[in-house]
Amino acid sequence: MQNNVEIIENFLSEDSCNFIVDSFKDSLNETENKGIFGGPSQGIESAWKIGYNNPIQEYSDNINKNISIDLLTNCVVSIKSFLSKKYDTSIDPRTIFYSKMISGSEITEHYDNYDPDGSFYFPYGTDKNIIKELGLEPDYSAILYLNNKYQGGEIEFPLQNLKIKPNPGTLIFFRGDMNFPHLVNKVESGERVNLVMFLWRSEYRKKYFEKINKD
Repeated sequence: MQNNVEIIENFLSEDSCNFIVDSFKDSLNETENKGIFGGPSQGIESAWKIGYNNPIQEYSDNINKNISIDLLTNCVVSIKSFLSKKYDTSIDPRTIFYSKMISGSEITEHYDNYDPDGSFYFPYGTDKNIIKELGLEPDYSAILYLNNKYQGGEIEFPLQNLKIKPNPGTLIFFRGDMNFPHLVNKVESGERVNLVMFLWRSEYRKKYFEKINKD
């Protein structure tokens, strides 16, 4: 994965995607980012533990939602396994976020794990100074698209001259470094739903927490 955005179609069936979106449509919470709502999510302390015996969200008395929790958990495990095999190194989820963008929302151009001052960092719960001290490289970004019933909302990578609106079930992934600035165009109508994951090497996770616990 040099300067390419990797695109894997049919990572999940469209029927499964529709089932997930329908299951969570009435139980999402508004985030601090205007027009963006969140569903099942995990942070740095727990994302790497997600697995068949540790689902992405606690079960409830809603059968359909529980099935969707299992589907999302399986997706997390599959994405982790897929990337680990592709890059021949153990990779763990660092953060997981179920995202819904409504009409009028957008995400301006940014880097996932790179600061324009020339340093790498891992946002959402990590200490930038420790990342720099340990010399960790940028992690991986993965997005699983769960629907396409919206207008606008394309993800755009200016340096790759790429602007796409993937079909449901499509997985895209890339490095979060200076080679991959990207943005999400304004959602003109409808709702854009996907599962966003940042992943890092297992050795990085261990080094990071060893440092945190030592200090």
